[in-house]
Amino acid sequence: MLSLFNEWCESKDIGGADKHYIWKIARHFKQSGEKSISDGEEAVRINEILEKMFGADLERLKRIVDKEEG
Repeated sequence: MLSLFNEWCESKDIGGADKHYIWKIARHFKQSGEKSISDGEEAVRINEILEKMFGADLERLKRIVDKEEG
């Protein structure tokens, strides 16, 4: 997964502290089940992985906001 992440960062011109921060968040995700990534173009597969990562991050942020407001 790290190699895909690095490739994505290069394609989006993400580097330095931003890249490190995104990867730090991704490493701490809890596994939420398996998702089969279909064969297809590599960009599609990378997009599916990133959607999974950022979806989990949004859920985490929502829990933090709910906790702060509640």
